[in-house]
Amino acid sequence: MLEAELVHLARTGGVRFVGPNCMGVFSNEARLSCMDAVPESNVENEDVAFIGRSGTLCDSYISHGQERGLKINKAVSLGNEADLKFTDYLMYFAADPRIKIISAYIEGVREGKKFLDLVQKINGRKPVLVWKAGRTSAGTRATLSHTGSIAGSHQINEAAFHQAGIITANSLESLVDLTAGLYAPILPKGRKVGILVDTGGGAVAAADACESAGLEVARLSTKVQEELRKGFQGKLPPFAGITNPVDLVSPKDEDRINLYDFSLELMAPEVDYFMILSFHELSDPNFMALLEKARDRLKKPIFMVPPIPIRKIEQIKNYTRRGIPSFYNVDRAALTIHRLIDYARWLESR
Repeated sequence: MLEAELVHLARTGGVRFVGPNCMGVFSNEARLSCMDAVPESNVENEDVAFIGRSGTLCDSYISHGQERGLKINKAVSLGNEADLKFTDYLMYFAADPRIKIISAYIEGVREGKKFLDLVQKINGRKPVLVWKAGRTSAGTRATLSHTGSIAGSHQINEAAFHQAGIITANSLESLVDLTAGLYAPILPKGRKVGILVDTGGGAVAAADACESAGLEVARLSTKVQEELRKGFQGKLPPFAGITNPVDLVSPKDEDRINLYDFSLELMAPEVDYFMILSFHELSDPNFMALLEKARDRLKKPIFMVPPIPIRKIEQIKNYTRRGIPSFYNVDRAALTIHRLIDYARWLESR
């Protein structure tokens, strides 16, 4: 009753408002935050917008996203949507030329047809990512008590989202991973992954993660294997992996960059994208430049998973911002790639 009266008074006075029951807005562009999240300084081309039902998750997404290298421009905490609705913010961010990716956390779908029609129009230009809560009976009850949202059938929502081309996440980490994955300037077009490592254990873990996520770890052709073997002679031990994963077995620093370049070139015709696990010092600008040039020359996205990522936070951030999405482990990287492939295929089917 009081909420309806508030809306009436606002409309009468020509005022629009966010919420109530929310944390307000965040704008890195305007150096404004009504949340705990802090705007970053010296960030160029901020291109991510976030719409969140929960104020806490808005804060969390911004903080985790900044740590991963996401350039978050604006965010809004929805609250009860007494006045402005999710679709209003969606239209606003769709029209903002600085925004390239729209990410969201929702608990229920209001104005369902309008929402899906709008997303389909936006998705060809700007990817829309959604983590929808209320996937279980307990979660559904919790959404109702949180903001009064009705979660609806998870299966029906998933099917409708898929049809509209929405990239779906199932956790905060997944939502951040997927946003980071979209920093790749080229989307993976197929499921064939080329795994290139310089650590044997990482090769096994990456192969398991990729196949478990529905990706294809295909053996390289005999011709490519023979060319790899010849190129590795005198630089790597005879047990270096040449089948896929390709394992460079801790090469000497003076050989590492050339071996990576050589391997990527030979593997490229037989894979759709690369997953790299390297102990090479990621702060080396020559290594980053090599991967950027290889990605652009070969027209294949490259995804990075540094071993011992807790020691590589800043490098993970930098690589993602340079269009080489980087992840904390191979499982999260593989699941992200799987979703990106689905989105690429949706775009092709339009």
